[in-house]
Amino acid sequence: DAADCAHSPGRPDGQVAGPVQVAIVGFTLVFIASYSISWGAAMNVFGNEIFPLKFRARAVAVGAVASWLGNLVMGQCTPLLMDSVHFWTFLLFTFVDVLCFFFGCWIPETAGLHLEELMPLFERRLGLAYAEGAARADGNLREGVAQSLTERPP
Repeated sequence: DAADCAHSPGRPDGQVAGPVQVAIVGFTLVFIASYSISWGAAMNVFGNEIFPLKFRARAVAVGAVASWLGNLVMGQCTPLLMDSVHFWTFLLFTFVDVLCFFFGCWIPETAGLHLEELMPLFERRLGLAYAEGAARADGNLREGVAQSLTERPP
């Protein structure tokens, strides 16, 4: 029943207090703005920036589908969350936004780097090393890039 979805304590079903309405609209706008300038943009820009031309189209397509699925899940889960945890839904969204902000800060800056320099950059950031043959056809490329990175000032 639509009347069970939202109401303020002490009011008849379906009636929401004015301050609660303002808070709901305000938190919705904060969520939309935060998502648009952080995670929403990162999905499109980051995929275009880091993948070699050979894999870029497929990688961007996978990123777009992941973004669409995330939006679908968000759109389908929000009414369920509003019905079960009510106003705390927006605090959950705030928590997710804060996590996304820190993830965005954690992603290394790639401006001014050549495409070949990105793999070692992410290997250092993640603390992982990819197999020689899987990441590059030419083993000398890795040594040359690693050497050029050690010669750069921090």
